[in-house]
Amino acid sequence: MNTIKFFAVIGFVFATSMVASAQNNDTIPGAEVRKMAMASDVQDYKRDFQEAFNGVANDEVVAVVNDRVFWRGRSIHGWHGTIRGGYGADMGSGLTVFQPQASLVLGYAGGMVDWDVSGGFNYLSDQEGKAYFAFNAFVEPKWNFAHWGKNNLKTNKLFVGVKVGLQESRDWNNTFYEDENIVLTGNGNDRSMGLAYGLTFGYERRFFMSPNRLGIVLDVHTYDTQKSFKFSMNGETLKDETSKTQRLYVGVSVYYKFVLQKKAQNF
Repeated sequence: MNTIKFFAVIGFVFATSMVASAQNNDTIPGAEVRKMAMASDVQDYKRDFQEAFNGVANDEVVAVVNDRVFWRGRSIHGWHGTIRGGYGADMGSGLTVFQPQASLVLGYAGGMVDWDVSGGFNYLSDQEGKAYFAFNAFVEPKWNFAHWGKNNLKTNKLFVGVKVGLQESRDWNNTFYEDENIVLTGNGNDRSMGLAYGLTFGYERRFFMSPNRLGIVLDVHTYDTQKSFKFSMNGETLKDETSKTQRLYVGVSVYYKFVLQKKAQNF
């Protein structure tokens, strides 16, 4: 609320100074200042603000002086950059590790849908439960299914989305045994980028007349790891196959988002 008041006062002072200049520097008596308000409280002018932004949703600060409206606005939607960090759990084959995760996100913050592309790292688990560093990259469209906020400003939202991309992984330590009759070889896929997909769910809080947003997100995705196994006896190969093991990753992150928005003002 203090932030809202701060921007309202700034808008009011600037508006009144411009009016004074337009009237040959005549001082406007305090009694003639009718009110200061956010556009959400001045419903009669809402249409004008929307038209000034070509129909794009925006925040406005309004000062009404001598029945004349002065305003400035900042569009809500736009391209953004996001820094995201938290912890995750890699699960599969009865082994789980809890380690940090982080990512950078670029995308477009819209009204009902956000479009994000992320690239980052997490820690996964190998066959012995040892954590290792791995990269990932995802496309993450999100549906903003709930909005709310004081004075219908829609400063809070809940979203759900899907994520599809690539997850780096490795699996299975190398195994080798040999005697006079038997040769047993097991090879792990040292490093590979495989298909990964999952869901995201989160909450975001944006600040009035500001490009800054904070949020928290829960994400879940599954990915495949690959291994090979070869068994021979008396020089004859009895088994030679490559198989995949599916694993599940669950992460929780907090994030900071900066939206590149267009501004407009009439004073």
